[in-house]
Amino acid sequence: MRNLFRVFAGALLGAALAGSAVAQPATYVLQNFHNVIDNGDFSFSQRGAGPVANITTVPLYLHDRWAVVSGAATTATYSNANTGLPLPFTGAAQVQRNAAQTGVVKVCLAQEIPTNIFASLAGQAVTLSFWAKTGPNFSAAGNILTGQVTTGTVADEGLVKWVAGFTGAVANIPAGIGNAVINANFARYQMVANIPANALEGVVSLCFTPVGTAAGADYFQATGIQLEHGNVATPFEWQAPSAVVTRLQRYFFSIAESTTAATVRAQCVASTTSASNCRIVFPVVMRAVPTMSYTPGFLSSSTVASTAGFACAGLANADSVVAFSAATDGALLKCTSAALGPPAGTAGWLWDAGTGAAAGRINASADF
Repeated sequence: MRNLFRVFAGALLGAALAGSAVAQPATYVLQNFHNVIDNGDFSFSQRGAGPVANITTVPLYLHDRWAVVSGAATTATYSNANTGLPLPFTGAAQVQRNAAQTGVVKVCLAQEIPTNIFASLAGQAVTLSFWAKTGPNFSAAGNILTGQVTTGTVADEGLVKWVAGFTGAVANIPAGIGNAVINANFARYQMVANIPANALEGVVSLCFTPVGTAAGADYFQATGIQLEHGNVATPFEWQAPSAVVTRLQRYFFSIAESTTAATVRAQCVASTTSASNCRIVFPVVMRAVPTMSYTPGFLSSSTVASTAGFACAGLANADSVVAFSAATDGALLKCTSAALGPPAGTAGWLWDAGTGAAAGRINASADF
């Protein structure tokens, strides 16, 4: 374990040696997390339980910070696996070529590491490690799952650019070294990469190249993914859930409608009797101004006293307040309805409809 502890004791040491009883000063612990991968144990999925189907050339997310991409004629599905995992893991990614597919373009699980994190790895040796296993019909020749750390020389180009080819792209795990021969039982694999000194971003990927026609279980599962300094894999680093969530919400934040509770989500002001502008505040400042998406499942105050609400037939970025629809710390959205609401200028609330379907979503994505 490479957590770095620095304790500032001030004059306490001298006093203690003299045998005096004094009040202790505050103790500060600075933690240096060594796994630069986020959510490597696949514990968090703000986007829901999945699966995400019909994935081709555009990377699509399920677990926070992780995306799957494949070829135009090699449709894939990304789902969560939570049984039969190596202890103490409780989540894993399952990456599958869809049954009956004949496309043989590689299928990849990937995470982009942003420049402000990846810069610490430039010019150094790093070790990628992970647990993986095959599905019953895994079709890759030789059961090979390839681990790779791909770098580029331009800051934060993103996963779509990675698919097309980073500027100055380098595959830093030599051919063959990253080939893990996996089987039906979970095992841990490790491989070393030497990162160029001019690298400004990186993508960690696990890929397989399918062969023939896909049967019903042409997949691999992976968990415990770690990228760290040095040329030896250390035990997987467990971090406090609160610290992990804070990091993840820099990239993606979601408000999901409750099945039952009328939870207040935002403050609103009626702009007309059929529309309200509502300000969502993000729990942490996001990496960049997010792209917002909305699914109805929320109510806005329909009376001056907010004793009742009308269903938001539509949710969208607010267009009545120019340049205030989204920022890194929050977003202004517009709830619209044909129902008669309170007069313009009336303050109110946005809350969950609390339906059994619980389909409502407010998503903010600043991911790559």
